[in-house]
Formats: sequence, structure tokens, C-alpha cells
Amino acid sequence: MNTSHNRLRRAIRGILGVGAVAGMTFTALPVLAQQAGAAAVDEIVVTGSRIRRAPVDGPLPITTIGREDINISGNVSVSEFLSAQNLNTFGSFSPSSGFGGGAQGQASLSLRGLGAGRTLILVNGRRVANTPAFAGAAQNINSIPLAMIERIEVLREGASAVYGTDAIGGVVNIITRNDFEGLEISGQVERPSQDGGDAQQYSVVLGSSNDRGNLVIAYEHFEKDILFRRDRDYLFRQEPSPLGGPGSFYRVTDRDSIFDALPSPNIAGAIVEPFPGCPAEFDGPDNPSSAAVNFPLFTDEDVLCLYRFTDDAGQTASTDRDSLTVQGDYRINDTTEFFTRQNFVRNESFGRFAAAPVTPVFGGLKMSADNAFNPTAGEADGPHDLILLFRPVAGGTRDSIVEDTITESLAGIRGDINLGGPAEYEVAVFHNRYSQADLGYNYGLRPQLQSLVDREILNPFDPDPETFSAFAATITTDNEFRAYGGDASLSFDDILPGSGLRVPVVIGSEFRKEEFSSQVDQQSAAGNVFGSSGGKAEGDRDYWAVYAETLLALMDNRLELTVAGRYDEYSDFGGEFSPKIGASFRLVEDLVFRASYSEGFAAPSLEILAQAPSQSFPPGLIDRLGCQIDPSNVFACNGRQRETFFTNNPDLGPEQSENWNLGVVWRPFDSLLLSADYFNITIDDGIGNLTAQNVLDNEQRCFNEGRTCNPSQEGTVTRGAPAADGGQVVLIEAPAANFTVNETDGIDFMADWATSTGLGNFGLNLQATWVNSFERATAPLAPLEEVIGAVGQPEWRANLRGTYSMNSWTASALISHVPATDDCSISKRNETPPDADCDRNFASYTQVDVQLGYLFPWDGEVVVGARNLFDRDPPLSKEIGVPSAPEPDQGLHSIFGRVPYVRYTQRF
Repeated sequence: MNTSHNRLRRAIRGILGVGAVAGMTFTALPVLAQQAGAAAVDEIVVTGSRIRRAPVDGPLPITTIGREDINISGNVSVSEFLSAQNLNTFGSFSPSSGFGGGAQGQASLSLRGLGAGRTLILVNGRRVANTPAFAGAAQNINSIPLAMIERIEVLREGASAVYGTDAIGGVVNIITRNDFEGLEISGQVERPSQDGGDAQQYSVVLGSSNDRGNLVIAYEHFEKDILFRRDRDYLFRQEPSPLGGPGSFYRVTDRDSIFDALPSPNIAGAIVEPFPGCPAEFDGPDNPSSAAVNFPLFTDEDVLCLYRFTDDAGQTASTDRDSLTVQGDYRINDTTEFFTRQNFVRNESFGRFAAAPVTPVFGGLKMSADNAFNPTAGEADGPHDLILLFRPVAGGTRDSIVEDTITESLAGIRGDINLGGPAEYEVAVFHNRYSQADLGYNYGLRPQLQSLVDREILNPFDPDPETFSAFAATITTDNEFRAYGGDASLSFDDILPGSGLRVPVVIGSEFRKEEFSSQVDQQSAAGNVFGSSGGKAEGDRDYWAVYAETLLALMDNRLELTVAGRYDEYSDFGGEFSPKIGASFRLVEDLVFRASYSEGFAAPSLEILAQAPSQSFPPGLIDRLGCQIDPSNVFACNGRQRETFFTNNPDLGPEQSENWNLGVVWRPFDSLLLSADYFNITIDDGIGNLTAQNVLDNEQRCFNEGRTCNPSQEGTVTRGAPAADGGQVVLIEAPAANFTVNETDGIDFMADWATSTGLGNFGLNLQATWVNSFERATAPLAPLEEVIGAVGQPEWRANLRGTYSMNSWTASALISHVPATDDCSISKRNETPPDADCDRNFASYTQVDVQLGYLFPWDGEVVVGARNLFDRDPPLSKEIGVPSAPEPDQGLHSIFGRVPYVRYTQRF
């Protein structure tokens, strides 16, 4: 499949030559309609290139979002604004209550639907601190203060040749207000029409300039309340949990020892029944969240004590964030300038999850037949050993408080130098530290609970709330990602003076030290805590890179060729070369064609290289090899739980990508700008954890091919004896490996129209992304599956914005649309014929936002508006939830309902 790609790669490298410019890049035309036709435009460095140029001359596919665009949206956080953009194709992670590992207060961006780890976030062209909550492999866009943003440039193509790892899907570059002067005080308050999610944001920006430099200081405070599942009818209706409160139990009748039993269909005669104290129906006076309901777990006669966790659980986490940014530059002399940026962020999030269940997967809570509290003592064939499906509801909900602390420091000098011709240099050092302290309350210690039951101190069937403190646990997770290093670059305005051709060149290097750690409390690490999971991980690596870029303008600057490349070397997995080549041709003054080809990579995260093994008992696993050797072996051929450890893999290599882009930019008349860009991205050797079933399938394939499986790429199966001798599976080790594949292509379309009349200024802007295909393989040697059309994978997204202004008044409306999909999973949709569930519809969603503003003579501005003006609830999916209680796709659609807001800004 990749033969032609490999030939092209070799050909391109041959063209470049050894020691020549190491790769290729593509410079860009930001879609800034208001700048077109300007008589003179200062040369700047745009996202995706390091060569200084006039912004209207470049061919890169960049979407530029100005501060005015952000204000019009009415959003008070960067994450909410970016997640609504059409380039966030399939949605992305948003703050989710109860989400472990410190991630509950995080937000990410997934350009092209390729994942947050393949979307690079920059501030002023440099990397921001990676969040340890995403394994140190992505950035938390919730950490970026809105008050400091001047504009956002989104590069809609790969840029590893310019920026290195993670820039496979594209780059988001936050440009800050580095030339701000004066004082600006702003505040916004929003109150959703439905319960939950109240928010407010306040900021102060102070800037001062003179002929030697500029200093900007910005403080911002943002807070948003938690939204509980009970605040939305469609979230409250979710099917209750079978792990009820207080619980259910079943008798162990076919095992010699209770310690050999796990709840699974192979336990003959297992019938589940509720604890005697379980209410007959929900909303009772003493225990409103539990009820005894028929729930076929092992047999049709099973009755379980179900727990309605939606009474207690949160859906989105609360946020309380403060940030302080200090940014400045100072001209030391006529040729040298000092610059710095210091950013400090503290963010606290609160999440709530239902009371912790004692899951049977890890052995459950056992009660011996001779226990004084055993309710089967009076049965004719009793007493029986019991396994309890127990949830200590009286002990309270699990509450999580996560505090993020971010420190980013940058300082450097830049200036002019003569190296046989005019040149510019820049040298900088940086230190980024992102730490998290995650406290989880009201968890439980499994050994202590079991001991209390064994010693007949705690009666699970009639628990004394005061006894709960004897096995209660507070869990801790301390995460940190730290990076420090420096970079240096030289920019030559023309390396061939006097030739008649201007040939600018940029060369540079970077060094970075990365350190990652995730430490959990000792009880969690030992697997003694119920209601929690996770282990520790830590690692570090050194990194360095060299890069170069050049540009050649021909035919009176109508044809422009750009070439760039980069070599990155990591101490833990080796080096990677990333080339890029691009061309733009201006057929006439107002019509530009552009094209590019690039290769990129994403480095494996430090966590996945070094994480501690994680234990699990996945259900429904089939022993393919054992069943092939003996088809009558029911234990092998029937799906069942099998102990599995998901492990790290120090032998991982980087993900590899290839990216094609073809585009056209046309201005048919002064008031209208149009662009269309085709993208085509292929990712091979994608990183993912093998599933337990993957490993069992690999074992069968290796056996049939007469070879031994590679443990680091195919996993390991441990048996009590060889499979040919009837040996059963004892343990499965499933490592992370390079095996996933993604292929996607589509078109971005933009239309921007603006005109001034005697009745005011009018503007329309349309941004749309259509995905022709998105195919992926998530298992070794698996066929590609088409993603488009499955639930949460829309074929296209579009945003249409209209603006109007006259004198002191401004008005705007924004319409965002996500089309319908089938309400079934990707795998169901790719079955032949498709699963019957794919006849269901996951409805389309259109949101309308409006805003009205007035500028007072004293330079104060008041804005009132509403997001989701018509208070539309998101569409619900039976695939995401269950048929009786469908759920929304929170990463794709808002669940906050209508959000009225008012903002006041005063400038001095």
C-alpha cells in the first residue's frame, strides 16, 4: 500500500541531497480579507514557515481567527471556542466530571479527527507545556488565557518539517497581544437557562510602550459551575447500574473454594438476588436511588438491586482558574533586543462520581458460608458461600479535586548581524512545568472491607454508616510534565545577492529535556482500592533537532517554491527526518493555486514508553488457538474473562504520516474572498495498546506460521501447559505497539464577504469542512474501516457568521451545523450487511448564537448575547448510551442549553 509513497520519499530526499536543506515546507496565505489590497504590508513570520514575508503573498492553508471573531462567539474560554470550529471534525475532549488521571478539568483539540496527540498547540510559534493528564502527549487548551490572545492561526496541514513531532493533523498558533498599550478591564457573566454551568470571566490587561520596548501584563479569572446528570432529563434517564446500593449477591454452588469464583456465565446455577434491604422501587423515603428490578445477569430470573447513579454523578467538571501573563521586549541597542514571556496558571476542577462499587472483576466482596451475617443460613441446602455485588452508598459519593499548576518561562535575545550579508539571529531558553495534584475522596480499601466482613464487624446487609470510615480511602495522583531547553536560529534575507533572485534561508536548532511522572498512592498502586484504577509511570528523554527552510521566487514572484526540512533525534527511540515541499502560482493578481507534500511524525509519549502494567479482566475473550486445536474445549471456545496486563513498550517507534494538499484562493472582486483546499493524510505505524483479543489472535497466527510471536509487537500468552496439551490461558500481556492506520481526505472551503454602504457595514463568513473518507485500522493486520457516517463521525461541519455595524452599534449571528449520522458504531457500520442498528438516526444539530453590542463615547462597550438562542438539546444516541436511555456526544454537541450572557469592557 505504501510502495509509491516510499519511492516518492526517496526521490524527494535525492533532490534535496546530503547536507542540503533537510526538507520542505509550504508558506501561506492567511485568509485576511481586510488586508488584501493594502498598499504596503510589513513582512512577518506566519504559522507554518520561519521565513519573513508579506502575509498576502504566501500559499499556506491557514485559517486566521481574530480577537473580534472570538468576542463575537460569546465564549469565555479558548477551549469552548476552538471545539466549535469546523476543523475540530469529530469533536474533542471537554471537561468531564469523574474522569480519572487528572483529566477532568482538561480540554483538547483534534484537528481532522486525528486526535489531540497529533494536533500541535503553540503560543507565538513555540510549544506550550504539555499536560501530564494526556500522558504528556498533548496540550490542555483550557490553560490558555483568553485575555492575552490577539489572534489564532490554524495551519490546516502537517508541519513536522517546521515544528517537529505532533504536527501531523495541523498546528494551532496562539498569537498574543505583544503591542498592546493602555488599560483594558473586561468582565462577562453567563447564566444558562437550564440548571448547571453558570460561568463568569474577568480580566485586566495593562500595556505600556516607548521607543525602547513594550510590556504587557494580563490577569484573568474564569470560573464555571459543575453540571450534574440530574440537571438534564436525558442524562438522568441513563440505565441504573447493576452494581447497586446496598447491593446484590449470588451463591457459589459449583466451586470448591469461593476464591476460585468470578461472576461469569460458567457458574452453574448462579441466581442473583437483591439484598433484603433493597427497596421495591426507586424514590423511596430511605433509599431513593436503589430498587430491586429484574435484570438478567446470569439467568432470566435474576433480580438485582439496581443503583440510579445519575442522582449523584456529575457530567461536566467545575472550573476555577486564575492566570497571570507578563510579556515584554526591550531594545538593548540598535541591533539587539531582549524578549521574555512568563505565564502562570492555577486551575482547580471539581468532579463527582457515584459511590464506589466493589467490582466482581477483581474478586468482589466474599462472604463465607459460616459468616454470622450470611442470609442463606436458614435455607434447606444452605448455607452457601456468597459473592456480593456491593456498593457502599451510605459512605458517600466519590469526589475529585484536581489542582493544575502551570509555569512557563521564556527569555531570549534577537537582533541583526552581518555574515557576509544582512542576517537576523534569535536565541532563547525556556522552562515549562505542568504539575497536577489529584485528590479522590470516599474510595474504599478492598482488603480492609473484606477483613471487616470476615471478622463479622461489618454486616453488608445492614451496614452501620459509622463503620465505613474503617475501610474508607482518599486516593492521590501526582502528575508532572517538565520540559526545558533552548533554541537558536539564523535568518538570511538573501544568500545569492546580485543574482537577480531573492533566496532567503533560515537554519536553526533546538534542544529539549522532557521529564514525565505519574505517581499514585501506595494502596492504589497495589490494587487495593475499589472504585479506582491506574498505576505509576515515569520517564525522561533528551531531544535535539536541526532544521532549514528556503524559498525561491520566479516569474516576477508569480511562482514561489518553498523547501524545508527537519531532523529530530530522541534519546529513547532514535531519529526522524521530516521533509516538506510546496509551491504557489499566482495566475493573475487575484487567483493563486497552491500545493504541498510533507512527511511528519508523532513521537511515542513518555507515559506509554514507561507506564507501569495495568491489570484488567476483559470479558468475552476467545482462546483462538485452544479452540482451533480442540473445538470441543468449551473453556477455550466460549467467550470469558481472562486476566490481562496492559504494558508499556520501550521499543515503540514514531508514528509516520504523509500529507498532500492542493488549493486555490480567488478574489473575484474586492469584497469577496474564496478558497478551497483538498487535504489527504495517511498515518502508518500509529501507536495504540493491543487488546487482549488481539494478543490471542496473534498467538494463533504465529502458531499457524510456525514462528514465535514478537512480545513487544504481538503480545504474550501464558498457559498452564502448551495449548496442544490442553493448557488453558493463565495470563495475557498486551503491550503498546505501532499498528494502527489512518487515512483521510476531504476539502476545506471558505468564503468571506464584506461591504460598506450608507446603511452600515455588512459581512458574511462561511467556514466548512467536508470529509470524503476517513478509514482506519485499529488492530494488527485488520482491514481498513470507514469511519464517516458512524455515530459521532459526521461527514461535514460548517459555521456561517453574519456581522453588521453602524456607528456605535454592532450585531452578529453565528449558525453552526453538524449533520446527522447513523446511530451505530464504526464496527457495526462496516459489517456485511451493516448491523440493523445502523438504520437508526443520530439527528443533525444546528445552533444559533446572537449578539448585540454598543460602544459608549467613554470607550466602554457593553455586549449582550446568547449562545444556542433556541435552547436546543443535543441529539441523543442509543449507541453511546443504551436503547432505553440514549446519551449525547458531549465532545461534539453542547449540553448547556441556551446560554445568555452580558459583557462589559472598559478601555483607557
